[in-house]
Amino acid sequence: MERISDRLQEDSWEPVALVQDGPERLHLLMKTSPTSIKGLMFFASDGVEAVMINVMGDLRPEMFSKTMAALDIDALLVVVRE
Repeated sequence: MERISDRLQEDSWEPVALVQDGPERLHLLMKTSPTSIKGLMFFASDGVEAVMINVMGDLRPEMFSKTMAALDIDALLVVVRE
């Protein structure tokens, strides 16, 4: 998963969140233009299985503001638990 994240970041995807709890990991990255979000990439793994979701399109940040506020999520969230 780290290699996937690194490759996406080399291709101008920005990390938004990394959550780590033992072997479980969740990554959220986004690709932006000056006026919109062009893509969101979510991937998670428990060390055995992995799930990847890629959302592409012209996503406007204001579309997410109410959801982010309701979930009390900061613009940049990094959580690491041992």
